[in-house]
Formats: sequence, C-alpha cells, structure tokens
Amino acid sequence: MPYANRESWLEAANVALRNEFESIGYPLPNVLVSVGFPFGGRSGKLKRIGECHDATSNAGNVAQIFISPTLEDPIEVLETLVHEDVHAAVGNKCGHRGPFRTAALAIGLTGKMTATVAGDALRERLQKLSEVLGPLPHFKLDPSGRKKQGTRMLKAECTFCEYAVRLTRKMIDAHGCPICPGCEDRMEEAS
Repeated sequence: MPYANRESWLEAANVALRNEFESIGYPLPNVLVSVGFPFGGRSGKLKRIGECHDATSNAGNVAQIFISPTLEDPIEVLETLVHEDVHAAVGNKCGHRGPFRTAALAIGLTGKMTATVAGDALRERLQKLSEVLGPLPHFKLDPSGRKKQGTRMLKAECTFCEYAVRLTRKMIDAHGCPICPGCEDRMEEAS
C-alpha cells in the first residue's frame, strides 16, 4: 500500500515494530514520528541522524522521534527508527548504557551503542518490513547547498590599541563609531 507521506510510512513501520518490542519485554509507549533535523543538526556537521524525546519531555506524555531528512535508504531509516524506538521504550535518562544497551541488543542492533546498525537477523526483518510498506515517499535532502547567513554585525576598532567591538550599521549611522574605553579615541569602522 503506497503511503501519502513519509510520516505515515514511519507510523506504519512503528505499528509493525510494536510486536518486536513487546516480544523482548520493552513495550513501545505512544510515539509520534516525524522527519526533521535533530537539534543541532543544522550546524553543518549533521552527525545525528535521529533523535528521541521521551514521553517525559512534553505535556502530552508522548515520545517524539525525529529522523533526519538526509537519509533516504529505507533500511537505514528503519534502523534509525529502531534505535530511537529503543530510547522511547527505556527513556532517555540511561543514555546509551544499561537498559538502552540491553534492549538494543535484544532487538537486534549491533555496533557502538551511539551509532547502532541492524545485525543480520534484524536487517532481514527490516528488509521484509520495507517490502511490505512499499516505497518510502521521501527524497534525500542535501542541506550543503543552503546559503549560510552571514553576520549583520560590523566591526569597529581603535586604530591605536586595536580594541574592537561589533555593532549594527544602524548604530553606526545614528551615533557614529564608539569611543575606545582604553584610549578614549573614536574607533573606526573596520573594513
């Protein structure tokens, strides 16, 4: 069945994964899944590909998961979803240790716990799930082409002691450059 959008595809995947989590003794709480940059993910580094805010993080008592729009391979998306579902199931207080590690290994994730991948058996189950779900209605986003906004602050500096400050064009036009607190000379706009 084709899905209208990526969130409905992810929600359907989570419904199918509920039984997996029940079978290992870590039932999934109510979870909302969306595609979006994890906090700090727009900094250009884009190291995080998923993020879970557990049920204690909001008034609705619902875990919220974000999958990075930089992913496009359905299996990688599902692997990330499973990793974040583990966070939802055990809570975020333990980080990637203790209960997280136990549940992650039980569900079939392997590797470094901060960057898990599906083990062979889980990968096979995720492949079958992907086939049942059909195509992921999503196109990979490449944020590297975004124009980075430069600062609007201008630099003014003392030509004598090199003391510098930043201020807006509006401030310079209205009041001129400030007086250097050390030399008491008027600072100049730096080029």
